[in-house]
Amino acid sequence: MATYSTIKGFQVQSLATDPYEAAVEAGTWASGGTLNTGRAYGQGFETAGLVFGGENPSQTDNSEEFDGSTWVEGSNMNNSSAKMAGAGIQTAAISMSGLSPDKLQTEEYNGASWSNSPDLNAGHADAFGAGTSTAALCGGGEQPTVVATVEEWNGTSWTEVGDLNTARYGIRGTGSVTTALAFMGVNPPSSFHGNTEYYNGTAWTELADLATARQGGGTASNASTTGATALAIGGYYPGPTYSNLTEEWSVPSTVSIAQEGDVWYNTASNVL
Repeated sequence: MATYSTIKGFQVQSLATDPYEAAVEAGTWASGGTLNTGRAYGQGFETAGLVFGGENPSQTDNSEEFDGSTWVEGSNMNNSSAKMAGAGIQTAAISMSGLSPDKLQTEEYNGASWSNSPDLNAGHADAFGAGTSTAALCGGGEQPTVVATVEEWNGTSWTEVGDLNTARYGIRGTGSVTTALAFMGVNPPSSFHGNTEYYNGTAWTELADLATARQGGGTASNASTTGATALAIGGYYPGPTYSNLTEEWSVPSTVSIAQEGDVWYNTASNVL
């Protein structure tokens, strides 16, 4: 059956900027519900969650899977480590860098077992991760010096891409390799950050800061492919104090200007 668009066609808008990117760059943090117990170095999980590595008190290779109600033992990693960056989902995850024995190590999880993958170009202990098991970012962290470098994983190898504006460790992130957020962190001796930076696939831009500067919090997102909405959960800040604060990142409703199936012409880059 013919549709209106095949009979009448449709209008191509001329816009100077990508409405999705513009909306993300206008995002802000707002206070969310507090945790019952303050903590640092945790993570947020969806119904099918995964946790791997860590310390208790020595570094471990253990992994566990969450089905929405209980945790069950998963296959062990090939290497014991802690403070790794991670990305992906329970059945297709990637672990990036970490403390030891090899800060360059990468492992991939297919839902049944872990396998070693090509190393990063540099160490990124306590860094941020974003993306999927086949298209990920890993950046910031320690080598042992604190760095701003970011690397991109294409499923086969690592390539260095644009640096963060602020070097720090205890940094957290969410999103994809073309629309990512990186936030919080610390750069010694005592400079805790509420900085938020946005990555558009090429460069990092400073956005609205967290209300409370901290490091090593958890992160969760209900828009994992865009980084459009996210949570900064708990963390650690001077005192020492383990935070129970949660802040929510959201973008203005103007993102709805581009609906699924819409076409626009970018007058700045001369592409559809």
